[in-house]
Amino acid sequence: MNNKAKLLIALTLTAGAATSCKDKDYFDQGVYEEIVSGAFPVTDVDRAHTWETIKPVTVRTTLRTADKSIYTIRIYAGNPIGGDRPTLLASGRAQGQGRFETAINRMTTENTAYIALTAEDGHTRIYRRTIAGGTLTTEIGGTDIAGETSSMPAEGERQSLRYCFEENFPEPGDFDFNDIVVSLQPEIDETNPYIMRLTVSLDAVGSLNQLAAAVRLKGTSRDQLLGVRTEGDDWFDFYNRTTASLNLIDNGKLVTKAHNGDAVIYLFNDAHWAMKPVKATDGSVARPYYNTYRGIMKPEDLFEAEDIAPRKCTISIMFDSETTARSICAANLDVFMIKQYNGGTWEIHTPPFKLDNALFDYSTAAYDNPYIWALLLPGGTPYARETKPIGSFTDSNMLGGAYQTFGHSFGEWARDRNSATDWYMYPEKNMVY
Repeated sequence: MNNKAKLLIALTLTAGAATSCKDKDYFDQGVYEEIVSGAFPVTDVDRAHTWETIKPVTVRTTLRTADKSIYTIRIYAGNPIGGDRPTLLASGRAQGQGRFETAINRMTTENTAYIALTAEDGHTRIYRRTIAGGTLTTEIGGTDIAGETSSMPAEGERQSLRYCFEENFPEPGDFDFNDIVVSLQPEIDETNPYIMRLTVSLDAVGSLNQLAAAVRLKGTSRDQLLGVRTEGDDWFDFYNRTTASLNLIDNGKLVTKAHNGDAVIYLFNDAHWAMKPVKATDGSVARPYYNTYRGIMKPEDLFEAEDIAPRKCTISIMFDSETTARSICAANLDVFMIKQYNGGTWEIHTPPFKLDNALFDYSTAAYDNPYIWALLLPGGTPYARETKPIGSFTDSNMLGGAYQTFGHSFGEWARDRNSATDWYMYPEKNMVY
């Protein structure tokens, strides 16, 4: 954030205080929004924007089979027997002549799903279905197939979700959305559908400050989680926290309760230490930029930057029912960043959770504007490199940033939520990581 913006915010607060000592609210929301809009890389932002790149869909399937044996059901983004290996959206088992229900996440650019129905002998029929809204109710087992094979198709890569954060909230930032980048890959255990394995990948840290993260399961109470544990020996900094870091999240707890009773799972207390647990010569946590500077010049005398492998951890969650486990999707996976700000601890959420407070108390009503400091993207979407805005579109009508292809740019999408909805598929290769 530049000094001019800081000065403007300071003047906004001071001027408000000077106008009336009796008035308890010294914050000028109009001036604040003007400051943020002036710093945001896109002008004339769509005020009704939802910032959705992923839409959750509830799939309700009835099996019209001749028998009542157990079938394997897999839902793909493409045809799994067409030669490619499309993304696997969900999987499970159901009894013939019964029903199967699960939540999936679809990219906003896609409106079809392929449902593979596999019998116990491996014989598989593929059904192509169109998704028209937030619910897909269909029947499978008939002859309206999009393909058929004698063996179960390859599972394919499971869908993941990428959460990209800008740390400066509520102040303007550089809007490269790489201060931390976290990917989540949820998977329901086919043999015990009460269990979800959540593979979490810390992909990048584009900040010099301590940042923590957690995930709230919105609408799922803490009491509905019967058990939460990390799998294997690979975890973030939960079990090896250093005293050189502040305790931004509770020490000794993996799961806690939000203000409203929702379950919250802690991911890490210090992104730098979680990514690479090393200390600087003065004993503090080493804070280079991780995975945000590849291929571009950096001022070595000011800071360090490293390219390293993302850190991953798998968290196993046992729910109170299969219904609860299968309801978890982008609509209720509220991954948020935690930081210190203005003498307190603040949270940064993706839309539509931007104004929510899961764990910490402060007022967010003044920040009800169309601007964002976090964004949910399809898994694997390249994120902007350091100092490169994710996209720009100014009053001069010049497109810029990491996603600037005309007709497929972030800037056009930011101005109109119905335009350039496929923008995240058109990165500028020299501006993304």
